[in-house]
Amino acid sequence: MFDEPDVIDAACVYVAQTYRVPIERLQAELRYEEAFGIRGTVELAGERRMFDLSEQDLIDGAAMYLASYHAFDPHQLSVELLFNEEEGITAVAQL
Repeated sequence: MFDEPDVIDAACVYVAQTYRVPIERLQAELRYEEAFGIRGTVELAGERRMFDLSEQDLIDGAAMYLASYHAFDPHQLSVELLFNEEEGITAVAQL
């Protein structure tokens, strides 16, 4: 189970690996929009560059995070994002 800070970290991993930018310069925010689902925005500090992430991008980011930091095979993972008023945005990953 990923809590919201873990999903934020996963969003940063996605942007760092996809766009080849330094992860330590990234800041992310997550949001739930009724019409669009779970979304993320990642900003590259110092350059005012923004990356708008879809729910699928965040799911891919969670798989990349697990592959990079915990040696999981991202192709064998199933990741589901969840929104709850109390817990915020979380994710569940299964093999």
